[in-house]
Amino acid sequence: MSDTAKNVTIKFHNATPDEIKVTKFEYYDYDAATYRTENLLGVDGFKKIEHGATWSTTRDLEHIKDDKTKFKVHWQKHIGGTSWGSDQHSYTDDFTCHSDSSHTVDIA
Repeated sequence: MSDTAKNVTIKFHNATPDEIKVTKFEYYDYDAATYRTENLLGVDGFKKIEHGATWSTTRDLEHIKDDKTKFKVHWQKHIGGTSWGSDQHSYTDDFTCHSDSSHTVDIA
């Protein structure tokens, strides 16, 4: 029996007044009491998102099918030129993760 939530759509909504870049995505595995990192940011290791925009991706998330979890997003705001601010975090509330579901992280 698989413990993988399949086809989970993860939406990242930039609710800040600035361009941001998402640098890491994690989800919490309550059974193992640890965050698990999902590599979804490609070769560059980050994803830029303009103010007010939403970017989404669909992934299979291991160990959390029909279990409680929460998402944690690491991000930085664009402060000008090639400079980015310090690492910040945004979280979702706890929710039960099912296959073929969709969840949004509001980054603010």
